[in-house]
Amino acid sequence: MNNYFCVILVLFILLVIVGCGGWFNGCGCGC
Repeated sequence: MNNYFCVILVLFILLVIVGCGGWFNGCGCGC
């Protein structure tokens, strides 16, 4: 149960990192 939450949290953090790289929304953080 707790492991599931950790997996979701890690995936979210990776999404944010990749998003800041310019993949998410086609640009980056502070677009």
